[in-house]
Amino acid sequence: MMDGLYHLDTNPDVVRILPYPIRIEYPSNQDQDVFCMRDHTFQMGVELRTGGRVYIDYEPYNIQLERPWIADRTANLVQVTRNELGASYALLDERTIYIQPRFSNLKVMWTHLHVSDDEALMAVRRAVQIVDLPTTISAVRRQVKVSGVKFEVLDPLGHVISQRSLEEVDRVFTAIMQMISKGEIDIDYSKPFDDSSLLFERR
Repeated sequence: MMDGLYHLDTNPDVVRILPYPIRIEYPSNQDQDVFCMRDHTFQMGVELRTGGRVYIDYEPYNIQLERPWIADRTANLVQVTRNELGASYALLDERTIYIQPRFSNLKVMWTHLHVSDDEALMAVRRAVQIVDLPTTISAVRRQVKVSGVKFEVLDPLGHVISQRSLEEVDRVFTAIMQMISKGEIDIDYSKPFDDSSLLFERR
């Protein structure tokens, strides 16, 4: 379930994520000839920018194969969720969550989501307006002038006694990842992210 959050947190169409949002009753004949109503609590609820809602469960594919009744439960939950909640239902597993290189790319994007760097973000936004999309990350990078990040050690009086440049902090790349997650631009997920990755307008 946690790995599924990489998809949701980085999806610009998702505006709200709720764990275990609601319990619902659905018809079940899981015990062969015995028909009854069962309770089910969704693992995740998602509110979309369009106003729609999707309720999600995660179940490993091998478990689904071992328990054929899960397919019937899924069909019943799809119908009940639509009829009673006016929403959609999805049962997800590793066949969709771990598609590569998309999943690795989403994990990279997720690590940049909560970095606060308005200066770099605004600079990259201006650069994207200048270049013609589609273009590459490197082409945007050439248009951006932002200083590097330094780690400084100060004495008790506030004087710098040592410092080093944090070459591993890439302010431009972070800003681009944030713009993608906000839906301002889009990127080619079919290859691992690097400076040659293609950026384009979001459809």
